[in-house]
Amino acid sequence: MEIYIVTKSEARKNLLKNIGFRFRTAEVDFDEKILNDPVKTIKYNSLGKHGEASKIYDGIVVTFDTVIYHRDTVIGKPRNRDEARNILIKLSGETHKVYTGVVVGDRRKRYFGYGETEVKFIDIPKDLLEWYLDREEYWRYAAGYRIQGYASIFIEYVKGDFFNVIGVPIQILFNLLNRYGVNPLKYLD
Repeated sequence: MEIYIVTKSEARKNLLKNIGFRFRTAEVDFDEKILNDPVKTIKYNSLGKHGEASKIYDGIVVTFDTVIYHRDTVIGKPRNRDEARNILIKLSGETHKVYTGVVVGDRRKRYFGYGETEVKFIDIPKDLLEWYLDREEYWRYAAGYRIQGYASIFIEYVKGDFFNVIGVPIQILFNLLNRYGVNPLKYLD
């Protein structure tokens, strides 16, 4: 049975390829929402994407959603440079949590799980922030950053699953595949 990784994120695809995971890539359009709670948000979005994808793809469908939670606020992807700047200024010198939801299943059954990781940023100097924004890496990423990209220079520490911050909590994905009834080892080269 084919596994379809439904994501527009190259980082997610590359991470799974780097561990030798065999899958087909797929994409769907879904209007993501930001709700008041990070877990409700990622559950709504990842289940919604799964609902759309499972109508199209016949096999095991895997969808994801990642948000940031800081001071009782759920943060998604910035719409522009100014919004990215404002988000990163708020995160500067602070800790925040990264939540990634995963759904594994097909048209008949599906399972949801999520990862939670704490990230601490340094106090980001204004010139470093503008240097970062000039690289335009903030597009398409929760809170406007990729931990494995230019924003790695903002990271003081990570507490928890590093891969969750990239957008693939691997152990949760494997646990959900097992729960679905598929041994993930069969999909590893």
